Amino acid sequence: MSWKLSQLTPNDNLVLHPQAKGIQALKSKGVSMAIASQSPTADIARTFLSKQDILSNFPVMEIYSSWSHKTDRFQKFHQKTDVPYNSILLLED
Repeated sequence: MSWKLSQLTPNDNLVLHPQAKGIQALKSKGVSMAIASQSPTADIARTFLSKQDILSNFPVMEIYSSWSHKTDRFQKFHQKTDVPYNSILLLED
């Protein structure tokens, strides 16, 4: 099946990759996590994450529907969490 992110609706039934279970393992080890994402359909991204019952793992979530510089995201995470910049790790696909 072929699909484009822009064609998704909040009613689509999507699931996380099985590897995402590692998120729970990190939380159980006391690792603080946050979400930052750029999506042309930010409302769908938020709906997807809320349906996955994983939002409690992420005290901070920044989803942008338009482009923003990564340093802006780091500043927002730092302001909301007081985590020092040298302790923030960014993972991207």
